[in-house]
Amino acid sequence: MQQTVRTIWEARATTEQQVLLAALRAALNPAVPAVPAPQAIDWDSLLSLAERHRVLPLLVAGLLDVPALLRDRARAEALRSMMLAGELRHILSLLKQAGVTAIPYKGPALALQIYGNAALRQGGDLDLLIAPRDLMPARQP
Repeated sequence: MQQTVRTIWEARATTEQQVLLAALRAALNPAVPAVPAPQAIDWDSLLSLAERHRVLPLLVAGLLDVPALLRDRARAEALRSMMLAGELRHILSLLKQAGVTAIPYKGPALALQIYGNAALRQGGDLDLLIAPRDLMPARQP
């Protein structure tokens, strides 16, 4: 019987890696039920893994019985993402008033397109595409 890359990887994956992937599948696919966390899991390692890959809100969305530490960190990330989304709307409005066309990409714009919810994607900045001819007007206070 030929093993797939996925089955080989899963055989070598830590419990935390397996839980993370299963929770992400559940968070991204409504047909997949949320994942119960195994009893023997290193929550600090799982949190570190989710933060390293910037998927903490998705982990919490796809996991049952989430410890307070993970839930609180995910909530803080969600609030930060929503703040960035609000700031993006404000910046786009100001640029539009100045006659500057800007196209948001990555960050909250990507989260809304892919997940339908800006709070499910961790981000730290806002990215905009602006035509070279609009750079000077965009920089005006």
